[in-house]
Amino acid sequence: MFTKRTKQSPKTLFLAIALTLLFSSFAAASPEELGTVQTGIWNSHAPWVADETPVSRLPRELRPHHLGLIKHGHKLSQNQLQSVSSPAKVAGTVTTVTPPATLDYRNYNNGLDCVTPITDQGNCGSCWAFATTAALESQVLMKSSISTDESEQILVSCGGAGDCNGGYIDLASDFIQTTGLPPESCFPYTGTNNSCSNAVCPSWQSDTYNITAWQWVTMESPTVDAIKSALTTYGPLVTTMNVYADFYYYTGGVYSYTSGTLEGGHAILIIGYDDNNQYFIVKNSWGTGWGEAGFFRIAYSQLTNAVQFGADTIAYTGASQPGGALSVTIGPAGAATAGAEWKVDNGGWQVSGATVSGLIAGSHTVSFNTISGWTTPSSQTVTISNGQTASASGTYVQQGGSLTVSILPQGAITAGAKWQVDGGAWQNSGATVSALAAGQLVVNFGTIPSWTTPASQTVSISNGLTTTATGTYVQQTGSLAVSIAPAGAITAGAKWQVDGGAWQNSGATVSGLVVGQHAVNFGTISGWTTPAGQTVSVSNGLTTTATGTYVQQTGSLAVNIAPSGAITAGAKWQVDGGAWQNSGATVSGLVVGQHAVIFSTVPGWNTPSGQTVSVSNGLTTTATGTYVLQTGSMSVSIAPAGAITAGAKWQVDGGAWQNSGATVSGLAVGQHAVNFSAISGWNTPSGQTAGISNGLTTTASGTYVQQPGGQQTGSLSVSISPPAAVSAGAKWRVDGGAWQNSGATVSGLAVGQHAVNFSTVTNWTAPAGQTVTIDNGLTTTATGTYWFNII
Repeated sequence: MFTKRTKQSPKTLFLAIALTLLFSSFAAASPEELGTVQTGIWNSHAPWVADETPVSRLPRELRPHHLGLIKHGHKLSQNQLQSVSSPAKVAGTVTTVTPPATLDYRNYNNGLDCVTPITDQGNCGSCWAFATTAALESQVLMKSSISTDESEQILVSCGGAGDCNGGYIDLASDFIQTTGLPPESCFPYTGTNNSCSNAVCPSWQSDTYNITAWQWVTMESPTVDAIKSALTTYGPLVTTMNVYADFYYYTGGVYSYTSGTLEGGHAILIIGYDDNNQYFIVKNSWGTGWGEAGFFRIAYSQLTNAVQFGADTIAYTGASQPGGALSVTIGPAGAATAGAEWKVDNGGWQVSGATVSGLIAGSHTVSFNTISGWTTPSSQTVTISNGQTASASGTYVQQGGSLTVSILPQGAITAGAKWQVDGGAWQNSGATVSALAAGQLVVNFGTIPSWTTPASQTVSISNGLTTTATGTYVQQTGSLAVSIAPAGAITAGAKWQVDGGAWQNSGATVSGLVVGQHAVNFGTISGWTTPAGQTVSVSNGLTTTATGTYVQQTGSLAVNIAPSGAITAGAKWQVDGGAWQNSGATVSGLVVGQHAVIFSTVPGWNTPSGQTVSVSNGLTTTATGTYVLQTGSMSVSIAPAGAITAGAKWQVDGGAWQNSGATVSGLAVGQHAVNFSAISGWNTPSGQTAGISNGLTTTASGTYVQQPGGQQTGSLSVSISPPAAVSAGAKWRVDGGAWQNSGATVSGLAVGQHAVNFSTVTNWTAPAGQTVTIDNGLTTTATGTYWFNII
């Protein structure tokens, strides 16, 4: 709906915003046009200012919709035309007042504002309706000091004087005189050719303001004096003008036409003048965003040029006020609900709060109807004043009895169960409601979670007695079934419970649970992470299902094997019969609890005993398996005695030389090499391989053979490397003898042990001395390696 009052409603701002959005692509419709207007003002020395306005910003095709005047709705007789030249002559007796030098009806008669707020006709050619309505409103203000807001839409939709395509100010004035206009609220302005049947007040004709009479002040040839005289004598005047395009840009000053094409005729309201500055003051209907807050001033000169200001001017005489109204309120609410009504004089019955309008000023009688169970208020005399709404009230007193309602069981009461009668306040169990009208009443019960509400009851109230009733709630229940996963957790003993009750197996169903929220918890089992507690919702008559998933706890195991010889020999470990693992390896994902660790069998080593280890959740357990090397002993005898006397000895695995019959213990189980020392004059026994068994002493013997003919001898050849050391002068010698070159052979050496040493060479590190064995008739070889010193 279009809202016309720019000073009384924020809806006008909405309209402005809507129009701005609708026509945003046309904003500043023609900067060139504005420039032309401003140039025309400058060239004409016109005392007014032009700029963009809400109307100038509209597309050109919409601007004329802010006009709408159609001239001369009546066909005037010759006598009527003659009366136009005598503006002081109107119906009835009117005293002509000499015009003052200035006049402004916005400040009239000791400061009274006789001009109602600026309005906005919008994009509807209804200026003729706004100008004539404004004139009526000013007449009411002048006569009664009452500011009214009358409905322009009634003129547009019901008046027959025009519509949004234009209208006649004289036909509109006829309608205002004969029928009148109701308040704006009876048909708010829509800015459209709305149907009269859409008026809010169906009997709006009974609540109108009318003018006593109207007459033409000028037609076709207006004069400043004629308009001033009528304006002073009758009040604000409905008038007309031709609007040219420059007028859309008016923002202040004294308007005079400078440029632009003719846009159409326009109806407005003259509200004053100023002889000193030679202008009229005019109220427009284009909203407060245009002109001087909706008003404009126009030069006297515009009466005689193309603008034709004042060409058709109408004066109104007097305004008749409507009668008064009456609104009556009935109490208490129960009486109004029971059918209590009122009427004024012999009129129709009205409901509480209704308003009857159109009452003649004076005294009127208000009476009330009779309703069962209530004492009727006495009739009243009220005084009605014109233009005012009187108010009165009638209070019924209820007759009747009381009602007490009990609620069962106690659990429902504890849960908040209450009752009410006939939609009244909620009551506790056992409460008594008194002063109930005799007759049938309905008792309802409040809804509480987890309980089935009792059905409503109809109870009979008797005058002076207390009726009793009972409402029984039934508690709502459902069931709960909880499944546990995985199966391993169930096997391990996992269970669940609801609300701290007995422990249940997976898949069990607990019934008889009160509707609402319940807590489900799960039992703790070793080696498993317990599911978090759950809150489940149990519904009436249904089985709620839930699931709790345990997570098996796991840890890791790392096993070290000692000593390193056992590792080298291939020792390994395994857990729970799994894959064989190397020393220090970690096996993860082991279930929390006890696990068996065993060790592999390694020849020559005693295997560690199997172990039981405990694996904890998220931790790595460590263990150690220590192998023990298996050993035996060896004893070797030498023969004959002469060889022993000559110094014969034996050794095992290149160890220390042992005397005949000596025992070497702590030998690892397995094969060992036995060698014999060389002694002069004796043939050395061959080396032997002997097997050592765990915890036993192996025996062996070596027999020397004496050589015939005396001492045995052999030779020795020593090589030196690298060649660079040889080039640097490196040499060797045996038993402190002469220095020998690399590769030289020294012969005639007695069978047995001999010492080899190497010479010192600058920048070279000499090899360590060596002990070599000379065998009979053989050449022993040896090697010495020098190392170059890097500086």
